[in-house]
Amino acid sequence: MNRTDITVTGPRQRGAILLLLLLLLIVAAGTVLVHRADRHRAPRAQVDRAVRLNQRAVRALLGQVVLTGCLPCPAPTPDRGLAPPQCSGQRSAGYLPWETLGIGAQDPWNNRLRYVVDPAFAGGCHIGRGSRGRLQLLGRDAGGRLRVLASGLPAVIVSHGPNGYGAAAATGRLRRAVPANHVDERTNRNSRQRFVQGPAHQEPAVAGGPFDDIVTPVPLDAVLGAAARHGGNGGEGGEAEGGTRPTRGGNAETEASHAPGG
Repeated sequence: MNRTDITVTGPRQRGAILLLLLLLLIVAAGTVLVHRADRHRAPRAQVDRAVRLNQRAVRALLGQVVLTGCLPCPAPTPDRGLAPPQCSGQRSAGYLPWETLGIGAQDPWNNRLRYVVDPAFAGGCHIGRGSRGRLQLLGRDAGGRLRVLASGLPAVIVSHGPNGYGAAAATGRLRRAVPANHVDERTNRNSRQRFVQGPAHQEPAVAGGPFDDIVTPVPLDAVLGAAARHGGNGGEGGEAEGGTRPTRGGNAETEASHAPGG
């Protein structure tokens, strides 16, 4: 009689199968963790790019002062990046005039940069040794109270950060309205004089509410130094005839590299 061999899965083979399944689960979990890490790294890289863009914008603004004697006025709409010749009252707040400055048009989240300037420093201005801006930069202390970090500022640049609350797209469409509990972000969206700077967080219970704006002041000393270079008379800036003139190919930023404080 022929004997039929019957393969029986013994304890050793079952253990090998379970070990293989466990290894597969470990590999899958590792892949998920790597993808999650990539998602966390990407926003940090975007924030770093936004900071560099704001800093580049400051250099370009200083270069414009060297060229014309004044800071440019804000672009009134997000679809065009040209600075008008005059900006008083409500026109002192708008968008960074990227075409005039010859720099990037938007932040890493494809939103325009908000730009607010003291009208005394823009358009057909006259910047002298004693000139002082009216804008303030604020921050919150450990108790959540607002404190003045810098005053006398001539201008401020705001990227509305990853959440895009209050930002405008290139088409002019408002991305998202700022929620009521994002108090500090609402200030940065609406104010023409006071701006809040601080670390990014998403804690609604923290004073000022969730926050991810990137706020960069334009230093007074740097603007005075650039105006002195324009005037060439040791401190009195010249008056820009006909207001702010557009530049081409980033000339304003190039000039800023030679300006005091730039």
